Amino acid sequence: MIKCMKNIISLLLLAFVFTGINNVAAKTKNNREIKGVSSTNVKNVKNEKKDTKVEADKIKKNAPGEDTTSKDPDFHFYTPKYKRGINIQDVYVGIGGGCTVGKGGVNAPYNTGVALNTTYGIPLYNKYFLLEISNNAEFMFAPNKDWFAKAFGVQKSDLRGVGAGFTDELTMGLHVVIAGSRKLSLTAGPMAGGKLTNLPSMKLDGMMYYVSAPISFCYGLKTNLYIGDHFYCYAQYSNSTTTNMVSYTSQIVTDYSQTVRHIPVDMGTIRVGAVLVLEPWW
Repeated sequence: MIKCMKNIISLLLLAFVFTGINNVAAKTKNNREIKGVSSTNVKNVKNEKKDTKVEADKIKKNAPGEDTTSKDPDFHFYTPKYKRGINIQDVYVGIGGGCTVGKGGVNAPYNTGVALNTTYGIPLYNKYFLLEISNNAEFMFAPNKDWFAKAFGVQKSDLRGVGAGFTDELTMGLHVVIAGSRKLSLTAGPMAGGKLTNLPSMKLDGMMYYVSAPISFCYGLKTNLYIGDHFYCYAQYSNSTTTNMVSYTSQIVTDYSQTVRHIPVDMGTIRVGAVLVLEPWW
């Protein structure tokens, strides 16, 4: 009987030990699973925060007022890392005018003029450069009577009805932004393009006197001073490859006695003016 009781007690002790071991193992397993779930949740939270930050950065980069190049995904020339804080618009249209002064001398057809111009400006490389496309329509006054007398082959006192002339320049220029701030910016650079010149004719004693209207290559230098966000002043020197022009003298009724002359000419001018800066509607 005593032996049987010992066996029963031994079996109970073994069952108790195995139960304790099993409970400890189960608890350890549960702790590991809880810890793994917590780590996964922390990683997911971190990833969500990172994704949220990336989206915020994208929204910030595409915020209004940034450079055109920074918000255009198809622009591959240059993508700035930050917005350069100067007062040159991203892309602008300019409308303005000014006055023109000829270089002077005996070969200049006119001494003064009035210019109307339109410009299209495109900043490049985070506004360190500026591409400017310009059209200058120029009305020239105060004719040089010495030059026209030589061109028409008449005396200066015989000149009648020599009025205003007209030139039109279409040019493209590349400016360097020399200095810039939110109030003032200064740019300068070369420009080149094409020029059309149209000079007046004269009728005298049954004869017609006129000068050909050549199309030539023009070139020069220009500087802009931007004041605020919607205004800039400019100074420009322009010249032409045309160094001589052809004048004709013919009878008004018949054209049998036409006379041709080659006259030296200097088309160099200096322009100064002001431009209103506008945002393009397109």
